[in-house]
Order: sequence, then structure tokens, then C-alpha cells
Amino acid sequence: MPIRNFFNKIISAIMKKGNHERSILIFYNNEEKGLSLPINNFMILFFVLIFASLIYTGFDAYYKQKEARDFYNTLSATEAKTYSLITEYKDSLNRYSKSLKDYNDTIKNISYLIDYNNNSSFNNNSNNDNDINKTLNEIDRYQKNILTFMDVSSIIHKEIPVGWPVAGGGRISSGFGARLSPFTQEKSYHYGVDIAGPYGTPILAAADGKVVFAGWKNGYGWFVLIEHANGYQTGYGHNSELLVHGGQQVKRGQKIAMIGNTGRTTGIHCHFEVRIAGDHKNPMPYLNARF
Repeated sequence: MPIRNFFNKIISAIMKKGNHERSILIFYNNEEKGLSLPINNFMILFFVLIFASLIYTGFDAYYKQKEARDFYNTLSATEAKTYSLITEYKDSLNRYSKSLKDYNDTIKNISYLIDYNNNSSFNNNSNNDNDINKTLNEIDRYQKNILTFMDVSSIIHKEIPVGWPVAGGGRISSGFGARLSPFTQEKSYHYGVDIAGPYGTPILAAADGKVVFAGWKNGYGWFVLIEHANGYQTGYGHNSELLVHGGQQVKRGQKIAMIGNTGRTTGIHCHFEVRIAGDHKNPMPYLNARF
């Protein structure tokens, strides 16, 4: 057949070129007669491919290592920022708790002054007026500090995923980390915590954010993923019903789903995840946090 003959000719030409031998001469010291090593084009091509493969593998490993290092640096920076934010919040809490105590003491003082003025025959005494004005100025300063603290507290409270996502609390049926798989009884890693509760119990958003996924996910069943500020994400799996959709903005405490046992489960629960820059974190400190 013409086509077969055509391909046979091409193959024959390639084999002829490939088997064409060359010689590599190697001379030792200044000897006139050297060692001749026969080599054909196929062998040259083979070594070229091996060399190219080694170069490609080296560059690929370098860039993957660089990507991993960049990701780690980003993750570390995000965690450091979050830790700094929480530390700053705790410092503010201590500072304004003292302000609140001082505020209460001031209220007691002004109450005393009012009672004193009501019972005193020196109501027009300028010293008393000065004391009252000074106390009122202190009250105004404390009120401003407390309002500032309340504003900061409110922002942090909304942005950091804290508290239990299952309405009414629930109970932990499986923790975070290494465990025996309930399906295979082999070692596995659990990237969240399972919170058991009655079927149909509302699932609540852990913080303000945007729903980046709401749908069916293999293993997780009906699943919701919310993106929050500062690189945080929270996931809610095995729901019986979804109450939000992708792209929707949600508020902390808003109902986003109903607890169920869809996907791969052994019972009714909410699989709850906390991620920072894509890295899974133990949700327990966030569940138990109180702001």
C-alpha cells in the first residue's frame, strides 16, 4: 500500500540516520594514538534527552521550592498579623477594663457630690462647682475611651471566627488532627471538628464574610465555605439544607445551613473547619474564644 510504503521509507531513513556511527577520540597525555569510542546518533539523542530532563527537573524543583517558601512566608505573615491583632485587642480590653472601673468610681464620686450639694447649705460654693466640672470632664473622657473600645471590639468580634457554629452549642464528636478513620479504621487526618446536634439545627456563620462556595462537595455533602477578613476561611459540611448561595455576603450569627448527615458520615453533625491562607487550623481555640 502507498501509505505503508511511505511510512516504511520514513522509518528506514530515521533508522539509517540514527544508526550512523561517529567516533569520539580520547587522548591521554600527549600520546599520538588515542582511544576511539564509537557512538551513533540515537545514543547522542538519548544523552541529550537525559541532560534536558535533568535540567527541567532541576528548574521545576527550584520553582516548586520557591512557591512553597513564598506560601510559607505569606502564611507566617498572616498568622503574625492575626496574633498581633488579638494581642492588641487583649491589651485594649485590659486598658479599657481599667477605664471602666475608673468610670464607675467617678460615677460614685459625682453621686456623692450631688448628694452633698442637695444636703449642703453651700450649694453655691465655687469649690464644689469646680469639683463637679472636673468630674464631668473625667466622665466625658472615660465615655470616649469606652466608645472607642466598643468600636474596636465590635470590628474584631465580626471579623474573627469565634464561637460555636451550631445554634445552641452541640457537642464535639470528633476532634481535629490524627485519628482512626471511622470508615476504614486506618490512620487518617481530620481537618476540622465534628459538632453533633439534632437534625435540622441551624448552622450559623462564625464571622462576617462572603460565601465563596455553597453546593455539593464529595465527602462533605452539602457544604458552605465562607471567606472572612485577614485570610480566614470557615467551612461547614454535611448539611441537610443550604440557606445561602455563592457570592452572598453574610453576617456573624446568620443562619447559613441546617445540620444533617449528607456526604460521607456516620451520624448527624456539622463538620467545621477554620483555615488561614488555605492552611487548616485547629478550630477548638476559636470555638472556646470569648470576646
